[in-house]
Amino acid sequence: MMGKTMSAEPETPSGEARLKAYHRRYTGIIVRLMIAGGLIGGVVGAVTAAGEGTTLAQAAAIIGVALFVIAAGLGSYHYFRAVDELELEANKWAGLAGINAYLLLYVGWRFLAWSGVTANANGDVIFGITMLVACAAFLYRRFR
Repeated sequence: MMGKTMSAEPETPSGEARLKAYHRRYTGIIVRLMIAGGLIGGVVGAVTAAGEGTTLAQAAAIIGVALFVIAAGLGSYHYFRAVDELELEANKWAGLAGINAYLLLYVGWRFLAWSGVTANANGDVIFGITMLVACAAFLYRRFR
């Protein structure tokens, strides 16, 4: 009998097809995270501006934080499941650099403030510098 033979192994997609699928998944996750962040920020900002100094603003803050935690948690889960080993390695280095930056900044600034050399440590400044260090480490490791 002539015809197609059945093979036991399913066809595996080519490397190019797998790369396109990977980029599609990765881009989809990033776009959904950006949309979620914009929506959460927009709603919380609008409600807060409308009811500044009221319990409405406090409720908006609580809801905004809850939505942020859920979106960041789910987004991180899906992001780390979708990324390749290079992206994962870059994220590990970024996390390590960020934690070390935070440790050095916080302890150093607190000690200097305790001794009277500087004002008390500013958490917003420390957080911002920590994020900059982590982003720089990620970009360096990912695109070097």
